[in-house]
Amino acid sequence: MVVVQESEIVNLLVAFFALVIVEVVFRRRRLSELSFFYTGFFSLVGAFVFTVLEGVFWGGFFNGLEHLCYAAAGLSFAVGCYRLSSRRAL
Repeated sequence: MVVVQESEIVNLLVAFFALVIVEVVFRRRRLSELSFFYTGFFSLVGAFVFTVLEGVFWGGFFNGLEHLCYAAAGLSFAVGCYRLSSRRAL
């Protein structure tokens, strides 16, 4: 039985659209100091993908991957903020 909410699909579509924009900006400007934010954003998109997949099949497995991606995104954003604030303090 497939259990996917419409809001999850909309979140995934918006995330993919934003992913294209973020990818173009990062490739064009080569923003290496924001690499952890880039990684965090990709982790969030991965979590959205796993959210939809868990409703289709292997619910427990993809639920674990979803939460792992959220943890990785949080850690990436935290490290990115720390690195950005420590550079500003110099």
